[in-house]
Amino acid sequence: MKNNTPTAAAYTYFASGVNRPNQMIGFARAGHHIGVAVDELSRNGIEQLKSFAGTDTLVFVDSGAYSEVEFGPAGREVVKPIVNAEWIKRISIMVELAVALGGNLYTVAPDSVGSQVETLERLARYRDQVRAMHAAGANVLVCIQKGEMSQADFRTACADVLGFDDFVDALPCKKAATTMDELAAYLRDAQPERLHLLGLGERNDDFAIALAHVATYSPATVLFCDSCLLRGTVGRTGGKGGGPRLLTACNDLAKELIATGRSVEPNNVVLSCMLAFGPSRWLAAAEARLAA
Repeated sequence: MKNNTPTAAAYTYFASGVNRPNQMIGFARAGHHIGVAVDELSRNGIEQLKSFAGTDTLVFVDSGAYSEVEFGPAGREVVKPIVNAEWIKRISIMVELAVALGGNLYTVAPDSVGSQVETLERLARYRDQVRAMHAAGANVLVCIQKGEMSQADFRTACADVLGFDDFVDALPCKKAATTMDELAAYLRDAQPERLHLLGLGERNDDFAIALAHVATYSPATVLFCDSCLLRGTVGRTGGKGGGPRLLTACNDLAKELIATGRSVEPNNVVLSCMLAFGPSRWLAAAEARLAA
């Protein structure tokens, strides 16, 4: 998905949270790049992602470190520690996907949300595996955390640890979030070749500001972002007129179309994702049917 208005940067968008194989198929057919959390993938999901090799569908794989910490009145707290064995498990899947997908894969290197020190420690500990992903042609994302160092200086430290610097700079935009002023400063100071805004999607109030900042302060930067399109679309209430929400309603419609022989797609999950998140003509048709 691109935005090519004169006052904003173009960008590539990943629909994150698409962890089930049939959802992956539906989103890909609807024209979306796929975003998943590695710790939520089944073996079938891994194989489905590998099937996108050589296609126009890009795959974004998050490490799941986001859920490890919470921020409250007492500050940063580790609530779900990711132990070494779990990191090895997650990273081995990333390496497997890197070998299969090459340049179609965008994968987040191990980090610790809100901690520069722990992020550098994890990059050092798993450096060989991260370098293996890089060598396979995958696009490695390195989370540029905030802390005592400026984010620009922290990027240099990450490159020193990994032994390569052509990774995708990834700025956290939810927990330990980069503010829009900090984004502007980073763009001015680092002039990143590629930048991913983690968790910042089109529905966020800051999204237009972020696009404008990239266009203004580092117009040569190639921009990526992700957010969860599925969130808030499931449920029997909360939709138009108090009825079903979008994906639930489209799933009902998909089952009806399949049952009456009006769809060549036999899987209702695939079809409902295509209806809900596909080109506008499909969504318009779905909404018209739902309103009838």
